Amino acid sequence: IVAPENVSITWRSGVGTAVAALRSFSEHGLSCDARAGGQRLCVGDTVDAEVSWRDEFTVRLRMTIRRSTKTSGGYALGANVVFREREGQRLWQAQIDASRHPYTRVGLALPGPIWDLFEKAGYFALSDKQPQDFARYRLEFDSVCETMAASETPGVQIVFPSARGLESSISVMVTFPETASLYHVARRPGADPRGISAKTVLRASYEHAISWIARSGVEWVSVWVQDITRFACGTHRDFAAAHADPKRACVLSFHALEIAARPRASFVPATQAWEVRLARESELPGVLRKFEEQYPAPLPVARAWSVSYLGVSKKPWRCAPRDRAVVVAVQAGDIKAAAILESTPLGTHLFGIFDTMHLARFERGDAATQPLLQFASDWYARRGKDHFVYASNEPARDVAGARDLGLTHDTIISSELLPEFLEHIWLMTA
Repeated sequence: IVAPENVSITWRSGVGTAVAALRSFSEHGLSCDARAGGQRLCVGDTVDAEVSWRDEFTVRLRMTIRRSTKTSGGYALGANVVFREREGQRLWQAQIDASRHPYTRVGLALPGPIWDLFEKAGYFALSDKQPQDFARYRLEFDSVCETMAASETPGVQIVFPSARGLESSISVMVTFPETASLYHVARRPGADPRGISAKTVLRASYEHAISWIARSGVEWVSVWVQDITRFACGTHRDFAAAHADPKRACVLSFHALEIAARPRASFVPATQAWEVRLARESELPGVLRKFEEQYPAPLPVARAWSVSYLGVSKKPWRCAPRDRAVVVAVQAGDIKAAAILESTPLGTHLFGIFDTMHLARFERGDAATQPLLQFASDWYARRGKDHFVYASNEPARDVAGARDLGLTHDTIISSELLPEFLEHIWLMTA
């Protein structure tokens, strides 16, 4: 990216202070023109430097010279950079984003305009819902927006502002240690007041989201799409299916069944023969092996379904807050089925798809499903949830008390596929 005028870089050399004009910059590098005189930096030299950005702010970094070439007035340098302060890196990246993504913005707490966009885009009408179904989550949603804007959680909301409000919004959050989820995608109907096409709005929003994901360093990208959403299916489901590979991508299709969360005291026990409890540490390896066998790779890895993240001695999380549990249904001393329960704070996802139960069977038959659902219903109720989503192979008519939100596809792709995915976005929005 070409640097604006009046941006300089300063460092101390063996004979004093050197000042150069910044010519270009990138995520981890820069080039500059230094005047003749003083001690010339050579390839391999490392120095601490300060970049003064039009007297607006200063970025402190350490640069390692990778190129040093004589010019008529001095010499040109190319260097890799490491930031000495987190705030300096944030300001540097903001300048990159301003150049790469001139139409979109991040870091803005805009819960009101985003909510208004959801209403106008028809987002609240998906799965036969109504706007009033979401009103009770408004305060929690506002809080999540403010937290994301303040960078207090590993996530971002990307918005495309215009004179009439927001044209689009995409949320991205690191929901598992190595996985970013892209969700709450909405575009306002009608033409942008500036004449920018709807496809350009979507393309620009996705480009910014992909930049953020690439910068975050995660290994996987997850997106849930409903089968009735043509653009989302073409963008995510079809791309993941075309690149399906146990090490790179997969698609898990299921019925997203909404189940009411109710305290255990409100249930009539399915049968006294069942014991439903949290899995013991010694049982986890065998239980998780069933999930690996019954779910397409690399989904179990992307979901962090491992003893390292689900056992007693869990690895530290570098992702959004999340409660998790592995539950087993036992009959006559044998495990017949198991479930993994996931929960995120209220307001994180308005449709509750981050509050999900996945099931693995140890033998044929559905007898263990209802006891596990009852346990899950109580588990989510104790976390303040009104409902949760059961990722089911069966439609709602086969599960008592379920509301079918529709055929859904959970798509997983490796971050190594982001360049190809960006090209796919351009084809989809051409």
